[in-house]
This record gives sequence, structure tokens and C-alpha cells, in this order.
Amino acid sequence: MEAGGIDVVVALRCPACEREMTLEYAGPQKERRRAILEVVEGPRFLGEQYVVPINEELVLGAEEGGWLRLPDGGLDAVHCWIKVDHHGAVTIGDLGSKTGTWIDQLRIVEGVLDPEQHLRLGYYRMRVRHAVVGEALPEEQKADEGETPEAVPLVTMKSIEAEETPVHRLVALRFYLARNGLIILSWLAGMHHFLEIRQWPGQSWIVAALSGIFYTLIVSQFAQRIGLTEPRTNLATLIVTGLAAVVDAGLFLWFPAVAAALMAGASAVLILKEPKPEHAIGATTLGTAGLAVLAVVTIQELIEFLPTLQAL
Repeated sequence: MEAGGIDVVVALRCPACEREMTLEYAGPQKERRRAILEVVEGPRFLGEQYVVPINEELVLGAEEGGWLRLPDGGLDAVHCWIKVDHHGAVTIGDLGSKTGTWIDQLRIVEGVLDPEQHLRLGYYRMRVRHAVVGEALPEEQKADEGETPEAVPLVTMKSIEAEETPVHRLVALRFYLARNGLIILSWLAGMHHFLEIRQWPGQSWIVAALSGIFYTLIVSQFAQRIGLTEPRTNLATLIVTGLAAVVDAGLFLWFPAVAAALMAGASAVLILKEPKPEHAIGATTLGTAGLAVLAVVTIQELIEFLPTLQAL
């Protein structure tokens, strides 16, 4: 439904079941209002807005068949439902999802979403705003329970699209970038540990291998849980990565130490709160630079180690 025609259509016909769905409700002063679901963060549909039909339990999930499909965001196939009643109150209900349905910092089974709160599903964050449309509803079109205004059938409902630039997408994907960057760090630094420690006098290959495996397991296990709904895990991951940088510096493993420090700083900028676009660009650049240098050094050492491995 295009923004320019928002004051024309008061109902739509569901393309699947052919049932008419009301789009408007009466506000406190009998003004016409619409509830609009807006995506404010996520891997896709950033900035898009959807008019929510009234008095309908609308399903959101990762697969088609519901009211709104949100792919690539860690949602279950059928994740939750949303309902706006004839007074404009927004109710959210979880449908047994694995990652949960959240209103701000609270995981809910069923709850009321206020306009100043955010709905969080997987990697998506959304809000519902209530827009006044046109003049007050005439008496015969009051959106009282059980009454439906005369419908104008539509084939389908389109979203009101907002411009999405690469920088906006970078901010929306910040948890994905931090999570995967730290996982890459764990593998590169773990390999670097093995290749360096095996050369120390008196150290066996077993100790070197265990050192690398331990580093990879610890950092990657924390990194895999980074997400919008995991503030404590996010902070714990940053602490673990920072400690890894300190330990590596103490062992004179300078390349993994610098890479871990850069990744910890970059991840902190990206995930502790929503960064400004320029901050997101800077953090991503620094983190990528640290990983690139560590990757080059580790690959060089691995190439030097191959003849020794072949001799075995």
C-alpha cells in the first residue's frame, strides 16, 4: 500500500482466503488511525513499513504462508503473531520459537507492545507507530468491535519502502559482522598459536596443538552467541576477546594480540549500542585490517610449516 494512497483504502481483501480485513481504527477523538509496523534493524527490509490489519492475529516467521515473511534473521518458520485491536492496542504472542519473542529486554509468551517499545525477533528489531489518517471517522465507520467499514478489495498489500544505502545495511548487519569476525579471529589465532608455540624450546606439538584448540573453542563459543537479544553474552564475549589479547601480548604473540584487540574494539562499537554510520564504517575497517594482517602472517607460517609436515 503506497504512502500516497494511505487515506483512500480502509480495508483490503486477503489474497489467500478472500476475507476482508479492516485497516483503520478510531482514535480517542474518533480520528482515523492506522497501526504501522516498521523494521528499524535487521538483515533485510530495513526501513520498510507495513500497515497492520485490525483485529487479526497475523503470523510473522521465516517462511511464506504467514502475514509477513522475515528471512535471513534467525526466526522460526512460524515465529510469533501480532494483533492490533479496535482501540489500537498491540498484542504480541510467541508461537514456541527457539530464539524467543522479545519486547525490549523482556522475553515474552504474550505481551502488549507500547509505541515507545521495540519488538525483537531474531536479528530483527521493529516498532509499531500509530498514524492519524484524514478526518474523524463518520458515525457509521467507527471501528467498534464487530463492525467492519465498507471494503475496497485489493489484490495484495505492498510495503512503504524507504531508501536503503550500503551504510544503512552495514549498521543493520552489525551483529552478523561482529559474530563472524570473531569466529574468523578464533580460527586464525588458534592456528597461529599452534605454529608459533611448536617452535618454542622444550614445547611439544601436543601442547602447541592444545593451545590453538583451546583458543579457538573459547573465543568461537562466545562469538557464536552474539546477537541483539544477548547483551550479557555480548559483553562477556568482548571481555574474553580482550583477555585473549592481553594473554597473547604476555606471550609475545603480537599478531594475534593486535588482531584480538582490534576486533574487541570494533565489536564493542558495533554491538554495545547502535553506532552512527561513520563509526560502523571505522570499526569494520579496523577489524578487517587486523584480521587481514593476521591471515597473511598465519598463511606464511603455514607454508613454511608444510615441508616439516610432509617429512613426517
